[in-house]
Amino acid sequence: MNLIELIINKMPANLTDLEKARFIYVELGRLVFFDTSLISNTNEEAYKKKFNRKIDITNLDDTFVNCQNWSHIYSDLLNYVGIKNEIKVDDIFSHAWVNVHTDKYVIYTDATGDRDMDLSRIKRSDKPGCFSLLNTVGDDEDLDIDNKFDQLIEDIDTKLGYTEEREKFYNEMLKLKHIVMDIPSLAEKMQYIIKHIDLKNRNFFDGSSYLKHVFFNCLGTDYHKIESAKFSKTLLDGSVISIKCFYLYDNGKIHYYIYNGTDKFDEVDKEIFTKLTNMGYSVECYRNIPFIKGIREFTRYDASKKSKTKLQKEALYTKMYAKEDLIVKR
Repeated sequence: MNLIELIINKMPANLTDLEKARFIYVELGRLVFFDTSLISNTNEEAYKKKFNRKIDITNLDDTFVNCQNWSHIYSDLLNYVGIKNEIKVDDIFSHAWVNVHTDKYVIYTDATGDRDMDLSRIKRSDKPGCFSLLNTVGDDEDLDIDNKFDQLIEDIDTKLGYTEEREKFYNEMLKLKHIVMDIPSLAEKMQYIIKHIDLKNRNFFDGSSYLKHVFFNCLGTDYHKIESAKFSKTLLDGSVISIKCFYLYDNGKIHYYIYNGTDKFDEVDKEIFTKLTNMGYSVECYRNIPFIKGIREFTRYDASKKSKTKLQKEALYTKMYAKEDLIVKR
Protein backbone atom coordinates (compact mmCIF):
# COMPACT_ATOMS: atom_id res chain seq x y z
CA MET A 1 0.00 0.00 0.00
CA ASN A 2 1.48 3.32 -1.11
CA LEU A 3 0.30 5.99 1.34
CA ILE A 4 1.78 8.80 -0.75
CA GLU A 5 -0.60 7.88 -3.56
CA LEU A 6 -3.57 7.15 -1.31
CA ILE A 7 -3.27 10.19 0.99
CA ILE A 8 -0.76 12.84 -0.02
CA ASN A 9 -1.57 12.87 -3.73
CA LYS A 10 -5.29 13.20 -2.92
CA MET A 11 -4.83 16.08 -0.50
CA PRO A 12 -6.56 19.33 -1.61
CA ALA A 13 -4.31 22.16 -2.75
CA ASN A 14 -3.50 25.31 -0.77
CA LEU A 15 -4.03 23.90 2.72
CA THR A 16 -2.34 25.32 5.81
CA ASP A 17 -0.04 23.07 7.82
CA LEU A 18 -2.78 22.54 10.40
CA GLU A 19 -5.26 21.58 7.68
CA LYS A 20 -2.74 19.21 6.13
CA ALA A 21 -2.06 17.57 9.50
CA ARG A 22 -5.79 17.11 10.07
CA PHE A 23 -6.37 15.71 6.56
CA ILE A 24 -3.51 13.20 6.87
CA TYR A 25 -4.67 12.20 10.37
CA VAL A 26 -8.21 11.38 9.24
CA GLU A 27 -7.32 9.75 5.92
CA LEU A 28 -4.68 7.56 7.54
CA GLY A 29 -7.30 6.54 10.11
CA ARG A 30 -9.50 5.22 7.32
CA LEU A 31 -6.76 2.93 6.01
CA VAL A 32 -5.10 1.31 9.03
CA PHE A 33 -6.47 -0.83 11.87
CA PHE A 34 -5.45 -1.31 15.48
CA ASP A 35 -3.48 -4.52 16.01
CA THR A 36 -5.15 -6.11 19.03
CA SER A 37 -2.72 -9.05 19.00
CA LEU A 38 -0.07 -6.78 20.52
CA ILE A 39 -2.14 -6.29 23.66
CA SER A 40 -2.52 -9.98 24.41
CA ASN A 41 0.80 -11.23 23.03
CA THR A 42 2.87 -12.70 25.85
CA ASN A 43 5.81 -13.67 23.61
CA GLU A 44 8.37 -10.95 24.20
CA GLU A 45 10.25 -11.54 20.95
CA ALA A 46 7.05 -11.43 18.85
CA TYR A 47 5.92 -8.35 20.77
CA LYS A 48 9.16 -6.47 20.07
CA LYS A 49 9.15 -7.52 16.43
CA LYS A 50 5.70 -6.03 15.86
CA PHE A 51 6.31 -2.99 18.01
CA ASN A 52 9.59 -2.10 16.30
CA ARG A 53 8.87 -3.15 12.71
CA LYS A 54 10.28 -0.91 9.98
CA ILE A 55 7.81 1.37 8.22
CA ASP A 56 7.83 2.31 4.55
CA ILE A 57 5.03 4.73 3.67
CA THR A 58 5.45 3.95 -0.03
CA ASN A 59 4.98 0.23 0.57
CA LEU A 60 3.07 -0.47 3.77
CA ASP A 61 3.00 -4.26 3.97
CA ASP A 62 0.63 -4.57 6.95
CA THR A 63 -2.32 -2.30 7.71
CA PHE A 64 -2.66 -3.55 11.30
CA VAL A 65 -0.70 -1.19 13.53
CA ASN A 66 0.13 -0.53 17.14
CA CYS A 67 0.84 2.86 18.69
CA GLN A 68 4.51 2.83 17.68
CA ASN A 69 3.77 1.80 14.09
CA TRP A 70 1.05 4.42 13.72
CA SER A 71 3.27 7.14 15.18
CA HIS A 72 6.06 6.42 12.69
CA ILE A 73 3.65 6.29 9.74
CA TYR A 74 1.98 9.57 10.67
CA SER A 75 5.32 11.22 11.41
CA ASP A 76 6.77 10.09 8.06
CA LEU A 77 3.74 11.45 6.19
CA LEU A 78 4.03 14.78 8.01
CA ASN A 79 7.74 14.93 7.22
CA TYR A 80 6.95 14.25 3.57
CA VAL A 81 4.86 17.45 3.38
CA GLY A 82 7.31 19.46 5.49
CA ILE A 83 5.43 19.63 8.80
CA LYS A 84 7.59 19.59 11.94
CA ASN A 85 6.69 16.87 14.44
CA GLU A 86 8.12 14.62 17.11
CA ILE A 87 7.29 11.10 18.21
CA LYS A 88 6.78 10.90 21.96
CA VAL A 89 7.05 7.72 24.00
CA ASP A 90 5.99 7.14 27.58
CA ASP A 91 7.92 4.15 28.92
CA ILE A 92 5.57 3.67 31.85
CA PHE A 93 2.59 3.06 29.59
CA SER A 94 4.63 1.64 26.67
CA HIS A 95 2.69 4.04 24.50
CA ALA A 96 3.69 6.34 21.62
CA TRP A 97 2.02 9.33 20.00
CA VAL A 98 2.98 12.36 17.86
CA ASN A 99 3.21 16.04 18.75
CA VAL A 100 2.68 18.21 15.67
CA HIS A 101 4.26 21.67 15.49
CA THR A 102 2.73 24.44 13.37
CA ASP A 103 3.53 28.14 13.43
CA LYS A 104 0.95 28.76 16.19
CA TYR A 105 0.25 25.47 17.90
CA VAL A 106 1.67 22.29 19.33
CA ILE A 107 -0.93 19.58 18.77
CA TYR A 108 -1.28 16.26 20.55
CA THR A 109 -2.23 13.52 18.06
CA ASP A 110 -2.87 9.93 19.03
CA ALA A 111 -5.05 7.69 16.86
CA THR A 112 -4.44 4.65 19.07
CA GLY A 113 -5.20 6.42 22.33
CA ASP A 114 -8.34 7.20 24.32
CA ARG A 115 -11.02 4.84 25.55
CA ASP A 116 -12.65 4.87 22.13
CA MET A 117 -9.65 5.22 19.84
CA ASP A 118 -9.67 7.40 16.75
CA LEU A 119 -8.83 4.52 14.41
CA SER A 120 -12.34 3.25 15.21
CA ARG A 121 -14.05 6.64 15.46
CA ILE A 122 -12.80 7.77 12.05
CA LYS A 123 -14.08 4.63 10.32
CA ARG A 124 -17.62 5.31 11.52
CA SER A 125 -17.35 9.02 10.53
CA ASP A 126 -17.33 10.12 14.17
CA LYS A 127 -15.28 13.07 15.38
CA PRO A 128 -11.68 12.17 16.34
CA GLY A 129 -11.02 12.66 20.04
CA CYS A 130 -7.22 12.81 20.15
CA PHE A 131 -6.27 15.62 17.81
CA SER A 132 -6.12 18.32 20.41
CA LEU A 133 -4.28 21.44 21.48
CA LEU A 134 -1.30 20.84 23.71
CA ASN A 135 0.33 24.28 23.71
CA THR A 136 0.45 27.53 21.82
CA VAL A 137 3.66 28.91 20.35
CA GLY A 138 4.82 32.08 22.05
CA ASP A 139 3.33 33.84 25.05
CA ASP A 140 -0.36 33.46 24.24
CA GLU A 141 -2.21 33.62 27.58
CA ASP A 142 -5.71 33.47 26.06
CA LEU A 143 -7.83 31.62 28.62
CA ASP A 144 -10.29 30.67 25.91
CA ILE A 145 -7.67 29.21 23.59
CA ASP A 146 -8.97 25.60 23.89
CA ASN A 147 -12.45 26.61 22.75
CA LYS A 148 -11.04 28.71 19.91
CA PHE A 149 -8.87 25.82 18.78
CA ASP A 150 -11.84 23.44 18.86
CA GLN A 151 -13.81 25.85 16.70
CA LEU A 152 -10.87 26.14 14.31
CA ILE A 153 -10.84 22.35 13.92
CA GLU A 154 -14.61 22.37 13.32
CA ASP A 155 -14.09 24.91 10.53
CA ILE A 156 -11.32 22.78 9.02
CA ASP A 157 -13.51 19.67 9.17
CA THR A 158 -16.28 21.54 7.39
CA LYS A 159 -13.84 22.67 4.70
CA LEU A 160 -12.57 19.11 4.21
CA GLY A 161 -16.06 17.57 4.15
CA TYR A 162 -15.75 15.70 7.43
CA THR A 163 -18.50 17.63 9.21
CA GLU A 164 -21.05 16.60 6.58
CA GLU A 165 -20.04 12.93 6.99
CA ARG A 166 -20.31 13.26 10.75
CA GLU A 167 -23.76 14.85 10.65
CA LYS A 168 -25.00 12.01 8.47
CA PHE A 169 -23.73 9.48 11.01
CA TYR A 170 -25.31 11.36 13.94
CA ASN A 171 -28.63 11.69 12.10
CA GLU A 172 -28.69 7.93 11.49
CA MET A 173 -28.14 7.37 15.22
CA LEU A 174 -30.93 9.79 16.06
CA LYS A 175 -33.39 7.98 13.77
CA LEU A 176 -32.48 4.63 15.34
CA LYS A 177 -32.90 6.06 18.82
CA HIS A 178 -36.44 7.29 18.11
CA ILE A 179 -37.44 3.92 16.67
CA VAL A 180 -36.08 1.71 19.46
CA MET A 181 -37.72 3.89 22.12
CA ASP A 182 -40.99 2.12 21.28
CA ILE A 183 -39.51 -1.40 21.37
CA PRO A 184 -40.25 -3.03 24.75
CA SER A 185 -37.33 -5.29 25.69
CA LEU A 186 -33.61 -4.54 25.75
CA ALA A 187 -32.80 -7.65 23.67
CA GLU A 188 -35.32 -6.67 21.00
CA LYS A 189 -33.88 -3.15 20.88
CA MET A 190 -30.39 -4.61 20.34
CA GLN A 191 -31.68 -6.97 17.67
CA TYR A 192 -33.32 -4.12 15.77
CA ILE A 193 -30.19 -1.99 15.96
CA ILE A 194 -27.83 -4.66 14.69
CA LYS A 195 -30.17 -5.43 11.77
CA HIS A 196 -30.13 -1.79 10.69
CA ILE A 197 -26.45 -0.89 10.92
CA ASP A 198 -23.61 -1.92 8.65
CA LEU A 199 -21.00 -4.12 10.34
CA LYS A 200 -19.51 -5.43 7.11
CA ASN A 201 -15.77 -5.07 6.70
CA ARG A 202 -15.31 -4.28 10.40
CA ASN A 203 -13.03 -6.47 12.47
CA PHE A 204 -14.04 -7.47 16.00
CA PHE A 205 -12.30 -4.52 17.58
CA ASP A 206 -13.79 -1.82 15.32
CA GLY A 207 -17.14 -3.58 15.21
CA SER A 208 -17.28 -3.75 19.01
CA SER A 209 -16.37 -0.09 19.31
CA TYR A 210 -19.03 0.82 16.74
CA LEU A 211 -21.74 -1.25 18.43
CA LYS A 212 -20.80 0.11 21.84
CA HIS A 213 -21.23 3.64 20.53
CA VAL A 214 -24.56 2.85 18.86
CA PHE A 215 -25.92 1.08 21.93
CA PHE A 216 -24.84 4.00 24.09
CA ASN A 217 -26.60 6.55 21.87
CA CYS A 218 -29.73 4.52 21.17
CA LEU A 219 -30.33 2.67 24.44
CA GLY A 220 -29.40 5.38 26.91
CA THR A 221 -27.03 2.99 28.68
CA ASP A 222 -23.95 4.34 30.45
CA TYR A 223 -21.19 4.23 27.81
CA HIS A 224 -18.63 2.84 30.26
CA LYS A 225 -21.02 0.04 31.26
CA ILE A 226 -21.25 -1.51 27.81
CA GLU A 227 -18.64 -4.13 27.01
CA SER A 228 -18.19 -6.74 24.32
CA ALA A 229 -16.22 -9.95 24.46
CA LYS A 230 -15.25 -12.73 22.09
CA PHE A 231 -14.93 -16.36 23.18
CA SER A 232 -12.85 -18.47 20.79
CA LYS A 233 -11.81 -22.10 20.53
CA THR A 234 -9.63 -23.82 17.92
CA LEU A 235 -10.87 -27.30 16.96
CA LEU A 236 -8.72 -30.27 15.98
CA ASP A 237 -9.27 -29.60 12.27
CA GLY A 238 -7.91 -26.07 12.69
CA SER A 239 -11.25 -24.31 12.39
CA VAL A 240 -12.17 -21.69 14.98
CA ILE A 241 -15.46 -21.26 16.81
CA SER A 242 -16.17 -17.69 17.93
CA ILE A 243 -18.97 -16.54 20.20
CA LYS A 244 -19.62 -12.82 20.63
CA CYS A 245 -21.09 -11.58 23.87
CA PHE A 246 -22.24 -8.29 25.34
CA TYR A 247 -22.51 -7.03 28.90
CA LEU A 248 -24.90 -4.14 29.53
CA TYR A 249 -26.02 -2.37 32.66
CA ASP A 250 -29.70 -1.42 32.63
CA ASN A 251 -31.59 -0.02 35.63
CA GLY A 252 -28.87 -1.14 38.01
CA LYS A 253 -28.77 -4.72 36.71
CA ILE A 254 -26.13 -6.40 34.56
CA HIS A 255 -27.50 -8.18 31.50
CA TYR A 256 -25.51 -10.78 29.59
CA TYR A 257 -26.20 -11.53 25.93
CA ILE A 258 -24.83 -13.93 23.34
CA TYR A 259 -25.07 -12.79 19.74
CA ASN A 260 -25.84 -15.60 17.29
CA GLY A 261 -24.06 -13.99 14.35
CA THR A 262 -27.13 -12.98 12.38
CA ASP A 263 -29.58 -10.68 14.09
CA LYS A 264 -30.60 -12.23 17.40
CA PHE A 265 -29.40 -11.63 20.95
CA ASP A 266 -30.16 -14.26 23.57
CA GLU A 267 -30.04 -13.16 27.19
CA VAL A 268 -28.11 -15.72 29.22
CA ASP A 269 -27.06 -16.34 32.77
CA LYS A 270 -23.61 -15.13 33.80
CA GLU A 271 -22.53 -18.70 34.55
CA ILE A 272 -22.43 -19.61 30.86
CA PHE A 273 -19.26 -17.57 30.44
CA THR A 274 -17.55 -19.52 33.21
CA LYS A 275 -18.68 -22.73 31.52
CA LEU A 276 -17.25 -21.62 28.18
CA THR A 277 -13.93 -20.83 29.84
CA ASN A 278 -13.91 -24.24 31.48
CA MET A 279 -14.59 -25.83 28.07
CA GLY A 280 -11.34 -24.41 26.72
CA TYR A 281 -12.54 -21.17 25.18
CA SER A 282 -10.25 -18.15 25.44
CA VAL A 283 -11.90 -14.79 25.94
CA GLU A 284 -10.85 -11.30 24.89
CA CYS A 285 -12.56 -8.22 26.23
CA TYR A 286 -11.17 -4.85 25.18
CA ARG A 287 -11.84 -2.11 27.67
CA ASN A 288 -11.02 1.58 27.93
CA ILE A 289 -7.77 1.72 25.98
CA PRO A 290 -5.20 3.06 26.32
CA PHE A 291 -4.66 6.00 28.78
CA ILE A 292 -5.31 9.33 27.12
CA LYS A 293 -6.08 11.27 30.31
CA GLY A 294 -2.86 10.25 31.98
CA ILE A 295 -0.68 10.81 28.93
CA ARG A 296 -2.22 14.20 28.15
CA GLU A 297 -1.61 15.32 31.71
CA PHE A 298 1.99 14.10 31.63
CA THR A 299 2.72 15.96 28.38
CA ARG A 300 1.26 19.13 29.84
CA TYR A 301 3.58 18.73 32.82
CA ASP A 302 6.54 18.36 30.44
CA ALA A 303 5.50 21.41 28.44
CA SER A 304 5.25 23.60 31.52
CA LYS A 305 8.53 22.24 32.93
CA LYS A 306 6.77 20.82 35.98
CA SER A 307 8.56 17.50 36.09
CA LYS A 308 7.09 14.45 37.77
CA THR A 309 9.09 11.47 38.93
CA LYS A 310 8.38 7.98 37.68
CA LEU A 311 7.00 7.11 41.11
CA GLN A 312 4.58 10.03 41.03
CA LYS A 313 3.44 9.08 37.54
CA GLU A 314 2.83 5.51 38.59
CA ALA A 315 0.87 6.70 41.62
CA LEU A 316 -1.27 8.93 39.42
CA TYR A 317 -1.83 6.07 36.98
CA THR A 318 -2.87 3.73 39.80
CA LYS A 319 -5.29 6.28 41.18
CA MET A 320 -6.91 7.00 37.83
CA TYR A 321 -6.92 3.60 36.14
CA ALA A 322 -6.52 0.84 38.69
CA LYS A 323 -10.03 -0.45 38.01
CA GLU A 324 -9.85 -0.21 34.22
CA ASP A 325 -8.22 -3.29 32.72
CA LEU A 326 -6.69 -3.09 29.28
CA ILE A 327 -7.64 -6.61 28.43
CA VAL A 328 -9.16 -9.57 30.18
CA LYS A 329 -7.72 -12.76 28.76
CA ARG A 330 -8.09 -16.20 30.26
